[in-house]
Amino acid sequence: KTKDNYATRLKKALKLSENQAFQNALKKFTTIAMTFIMMQFRECHKNKMGRRFNKNEKIMALSLYKQSPKAYRWLRKMFVLPAPVTLSRMVSSAGIKPGINENLFTQLGKRVQKMNDAQKLCVLLFDEMALSPHFDYNKKTDRISGFVNNGKRVTRVIANHALVFMIRGAFVNYKQPIAYTFCSGSTHKEELAVQIEEIIKKLHSIGLKVIATVCDQGSSNVSAINWLKEKTKAKYLRKNEEYKNNTFEVENNEVIPLYDPPHLIKGIRNNLLTKDLKCTIKNEEKLAKWDHMMKLYDENPAFQGIRILPKLTENHVIPNKIMKMKVKCATQVFSRSVAVNMGYLAVYYIVSEKGILAKESKETAEVILFFDELFDSVNGSYYGSKKKSWKPLLGPVTPTSSHQKYWTDARKVFKSMKFYTKNGKSGVVPSITNWLQTLENLDLLMKKLATEHNLTSIWIRHFNQDPLENFFGCVRSHGVRNVNPTCAGFEVAFAALLINNLSSNHSPGANCEKDKCVNIKSLRNIFFENRVASSPVPTEIDFRHITSDDIIVGIELKKNNPKVIAQLEYVAGYVLRKTKTKVFKNCPNCNNCLFNNIKEITNIAVKEYKKEKKLLTYPATELVASFSDMQDVIIDIIKFNAAMPNIKNYIKTVFCMINNYNYITCQMHKKDVIMYMEDLICNFFLFNWCKDTNRVLKGSRTDYDKNDEVQKMCYDYYIKRRRN
Repeated sequence: KTKDNYATRLKKALKLSENQAFQNALKKFTTIAMTFIMMQFRECHKNKMGRRFNKNEKIMALSLYKQSPKAYRWLRKMFVLPAPVTLSRMVSSAGIKPGINENLFTQLGKRVQKMNDAQKLCVLLFDEMALSPHFDYNKKTDRISGFVNNGKRVTRVIANHALVFMIRGAFVNYKQPIAYTFCSGSTHKEELAVQIEEIIKKLHSIGLKVIATVCDQGSSNVSAINWLKEKTKAKYLRKNEEYKNNTFEVENNEVIPLYDPPHLIKGIRNNLLTKDLKCTIKNEEKLAKWDHMMKLYDENPAFQGIRILPKLTENHVIPNKIMKMKVKCATQVFSRSVAVNMGYLAVYYIVSEKGILAKESKETAEVILFFDELFDSVNGSYYGSKKKSWKPLLGPVTPTSSHQKYWTDARKVFKSMKFYTKNGKSGVVPSITNWLQTLENLDLLMKKLATEHNLTSIWIRHFNQDPLENFFGCVRSHGVRNVNPTCAGFEVAFAALLINNLSSNHSPGANCEKDKCVNIKSLRNIFFENRVASSPVPTEIDFRHITSDDIIVGIELKKNNPKVIAQLEYVAGYVLRKTKTKVFKNCPNCNNCLFNNIKEITNIAVKEYKKEKKLLTYPATELVASFSDMQDVIIDIIKFNAAMPNIKNYIKTVFCMINNYNYITCQMHKKDVIMYMEDLICNFFLFNWCKDTNRVLKGSRTDYDKNDEVQKMCYDYYIKRRRN
């Protein structure tokens, strides 16, 4: 049987798409599957250059592309999909930049108008993510990324972290990343506090109501929260009033600060590794030691491959093998099964009138049981709650639940809690203080939601950082395994994940639970609707670049050095060849004034493959001299102003003041030739500077320009952090 030709197959496909049975079957498909299938039917018969895709199709394709660019290119050979360059342009069209993006908040505000009062209640999450120091020039934004940037000011300091802000619904399960900044290490407390205030004010201006913040207990985060609380207390003192709550206010709206419970439980475990813990539980003093946990692991009985504690491994117990960043390695230790079995082996299982473990282990078991119940009380989620009905603290907080009574008792335990070193010195560690503050503020928050907003059933997992941790996991797995993305890579991933909920919301091996939150769909319009135009930044010219003779070396001096003049002439020839192809083509006037018809440039001549046939480009002497002056100016500007915005625009402004281009005699193409050549030369040197600076940053280049402040800073950064 012969195969149908293309036209016949197309007719059958179109007929099938109009079939009622097929239409009914489509209704059972997911939205994404239906979008994909209908796109194939609609576009398969069109020429490749004539295909058009709507925004839902582009966003679907973007999620596929970011999962694996290699797989996406393979799929394009079989299916109709937008080209990768189309998706890249779509992402860059959003104009997302560090700091507050007006376009993003405009789109978010449109969605907020359709929300009810309960849906508008949200929590502000913020945390930092490690980045790889790297410099990249972005032609569209005309700036070099890789510097510290808070959205208002770019500082000439190497950025190695991104600070991300995200909102999460307090009552409804939505999440949305809303802003980011680049910093070196951690953001200073006062600057972080200012950013928190500004973002909360912006969220309030579009109709959302921030009722709480959640962060980890990093020193800068704790300091920023304390700074905001002190600022609020000072405001009330000026009015001769007392501010009693452990909270802060923004625009007279109370915001309740919380610390992420998974990070707090890790902090307790990390302190217990090297110290003993004393506390009072049910009016009895308890002493917990990590030695008891190690003894339990050593004595963990097994019979024919069956262990009493199968989840307990050396990664949970042995101090130098513990994965300290993994929350599960802490929560699986502070679990009911560990506590019950430790107590059982310490007291009830008698061998020669002695337990397998020391009797003192029972006190450690009771402390472990306390932290198991404590973590349950702050980790309840609707998803999977029916399977854990035997653990009431994993349920929602209601007027009849035991959460608030338990938190009151737990606060008494924390007030009695102290860590003791092996030398007997005692102290209260930050984790204890932050647990105490979080429990007090959770109690306050639940009462506030019940009295002011009439919400009487709240799931506590809505007040942790899991959505933000999952967002970081998506960034790290965007397209490739990219544990520490660069600043430029992070910006692309942030823009794509801003509207894309198709990427996995829980990466394998992630340091958190699945959050089940969804992105706000209306933000997809940020790629397609008219954006709010940003105010142009005025360009202030440094007249040293125009008047100083120290910057421009001069072509005559460079001619005396073959190593210098050779590369100048060759790159000038490359620029001329590209300009001819794109601008003036076979114009005789341009050829006469821009080309060296004598072909006397010896260093280019020796590179010819065929001596009898000249294939390389020989630029005119005047063009080489002009190119040399441009090189000197560009390098000097980059050395001291690499972090400035609109850097190429600044360079081209300086060019207009120092170059007259009198050697270009073709009036028809002169303007276009100058514009194209200046743009190409700027791009060449900006990209080349980034490449050289990144090599210095990695230590693969030590012969850097000692007068270049950024490259010197990069070399010092490498020396400080290199592995011996």
